[in-house]
Amino acid sequence: MSAVWMTAIPILLGGIALFLLGMELLGDGMNRTAGPRVQALLSNVAGSRLKGAGVGALASTLVHSGPATVIVLGFVNAGVVSLAQAIPLVFGANIGTTLSMQIVAFNVGKHCFLVIALGMLLRRLATTQMLKDISLIVIGFGMLFLGLETIKLAFAPLAQGNTLRDLVALMDTHSWTGFMQAFIAGALLTVLFQSSGVIVSLLFSLSAIGVVADYRMAVPFILGAHVGTCSMTLFAAPGGTPGAWRAAISHVVFNVVGGVIAVAMLPFYDWLMPRLTGDITRQIANFNTAKQVINVALLLPFTPLLEKGLRKATAWMGDREEEGSHLDPRLLSMPEDAILAVVRELRRQAGIVNQMLRATLDGLVTLDSRKFGSIASQEAAVDVIKRRISDYIAKIALRSLEPSRTVMLQRLVVASSAVERIGDHVEGIAWLSRQKVKNNVWFEDEHMRHLLAMSQLICEMLDQARDAIDPTEEGARIHATRALEQRERYRFHAKQLKESIGQWLNSGRGNATTVLMIHRFLSTYDRIVDQLKTLARQEKKETWTVRDSGLNRVEPLAPRGPGRPENHRTHDSFEAAVKDLRLDQGEAVIPAPSQSE
Repeated sequence: MSAVWMTAIPILLGGIALFLLGMELLGDGMNRTAGPRVQALLSNVAGSRLKGAGVGALASTLVHSGPATVIVLGFVNAGVVSLAQAIPLVFGANIGTTLSMQIVAFNVGKHCFLVIALGMLLRRLATTQMLKDISLIVIGFGMLFLGLETIKLAFAPLAQGNTLRDLVALMDTHSWTGFMQAFIAGALLTVLFQSSGVIVSLLFSLSAIGVVADYRMAVPFILGAHVGTCSMTLFAAPGGTPGAWRAAISHVVFNVVGGVIAVAMLPFYDWLMPRLTGDITRQIANFNTAKQVINVALLLPFTPLLEKGLRKATAWMGDREEEGSHLDPRLLSMPEDAILAVVRELRRQAGIVNQMLRATLDGLVTLDSRKFGSIASQEAAVDVIKRRISDYIAKIALRSLEPSRTVMLQRLVVASSAVERIGDHVEGIAWLSRQKVKNNVWFEDEHMRHLLAMSQLICEMLDQARDAIDPTEEGARIHATRALEQRERYRFHAKQLKESIGQWLNSGRGNATTVLMIHRFLSTYDRIVDQLKTLARQEKKETWTVRDSGLNRVEPLAPRGPGRPENHRTHDSFEAAVKDLRLDQGEAVIPAPSQSE
């Protein structure tokens, strides 16, 4: 290997690393800034297939196609969206990443250091979390451009000789053999780097130095990269429902069939690309986007047939699908029926959290990080269900309700919030488990026994609390009582674990890293148990009932309030209102702090 290659390869690898780091920072910043909005977008896809594809494209533009598609799988797994709704979302998600590559294709790499400096300045001056998240996006773009410039720097000396051109020529993309070799290379490299953007950026760099002199040379690499991105979806599917698997397979079908369509349409692209621009780099970017947009337009009308075909081809997986939402708008005129729907939706929400908890504990015990693959998307689904329950309850409250029914609605809001927080804490356990493996932290056998006993009790508490949610079932309140009894057993084991840790430290065998990790697990466990206590106590209340006599009974909308009272007073400021209240009450509503404070 020549000295030129020995020098170029480390620079090339460093450029790819910088590009991937930029993509990671960019994705992290976008996810923090737009993540909740993306989840809300993806969960609200009722309507046409075209709307679903548009939502998928917008979501993947904000957080990249990989995370967006994984979120869709989680929603299918949780029953938030159906397979019929998920397929257009998956199709549309393939467009989003190509749009970010359009920005990269512009020759702005020479400004990369300025972009990074502006991002760091914004981060230093940021006074809100939103501005800090935006600064990550700016820095990510700068690092991405820096990586691209570094890749060009690595290729530049190689382009002066014939070695690099000869290497590219080995895959003569105008022959079927060379085409397939380039296709496989693009797919394998995408699986390796888990990013199709790396392949496209390499093609941009090669075109900038003249090695790729025709967009057609890039076509098989791009088609292979698009198929390679499906690996991220397939890695997220294990452990999911048949619906989640079918949604993942639909991603593969779209890119494989789309590749065949693109090859058949190459004469059209040969005509179109030169007419859009004469710059080869821009032609590559335009083909990357146009191919996905045209394939979505061509394949979207056939999604019902694809759904039917997937169900038939994967019939051996079974027909088990997660139950869909119980929050039927048609029930809102019958408050008791609507309350029963909320109860059943709450039970569904708790069931998803139960799946999350058991998968997380499996990962904790087996040290297998793959067990945590769907936790984040399931937690996002739990958040969506909680929001839907809150919105549905607000609509029920517009009806004329008896006081006991109003109290029941309040308890349902509290219970749904408790279940959602449990999901948050379960995600925290998954994160701690990853950190435990990453930092090579091992627990003593005695400590692990107590932790496993506490884990088992939490699972039993959640099972009992979930069984107690539906008051129409016989013995529901007994389950709530048992959940609270399990809490006392949990507290006993927690006390024993703390005493054991103290003795371990006093013996001189303990170390700070392990102790801190155990205490973080214990703290997270405690928070889960506190929320389970809240849930079980709501379920034990006398008002936690659904009355058969109220079912199918239509109630009118409640009359609006009487409006502003005649003696109502307005104030110019908060301070003026407090002063006014002090005069009315004869004493300060907000006492002044003492001198000692």
